[in-house]
Amino acid sequence: MTQVLDLVAAFVARILGVFGAGAASFLFLPVFILTVVIGFVLVVQKLGGFLSRTVATVVTWAVAGAGAVLLLAELVVADGYRRRGARAPAVVYNLGDMVASWAAGLTTAVRNTAATVGGALGRANGWLLILISLGLIWYWNYQHCPEGAAGCARPVSAWVHQIGTSDKP
Repeated sequence: MTQVLDLVAAFVARILGVFGAGAASFLFLPVFILTVVIGFVLVVQKLGGFLSRTVATVVTWAVAGAGAVLLLAELVVADGYRRRGARAPAVVYNLGDMVASWAAGLTTAVRNTAATVGGALGRANGWLLILISLGLIWYWNYQHCPEGAAGCARPVSAWVHQIGTSDKP
């Protein structure tokens, strides 16, 4: 997650590069925080449902493929009996029924879960999302420098120091 925030910070710094160095350094942290908070809220609330449906579709296709592969075992065994002119035992067909029921049940469960998760993400409390995004920024700030690293300044500390010294001649 910190790599994503590093990319956002680089993007904000590049955009603010159109201003003078003093204005860009003054605006960096507020614009960065707004970008992360607004981006996080929009991604969770607007893209969460879409992403959950997309994941559900992929999982559904994977379950269907796995079910088809498992049904090949039934086909091979039943075909062997048919070639000899005999009827396959009921356990062979029960295996097929079990695989089909498993695939149908799992597909239904995945779709229901995706609908529930997508709906919950779309209705997520905005204040909670803001708090989570601010927590991510806090984590990013404190993970920026390893403990005891000499000469390393955390982004917020560097911004506060830069703002505090920028008004002195």
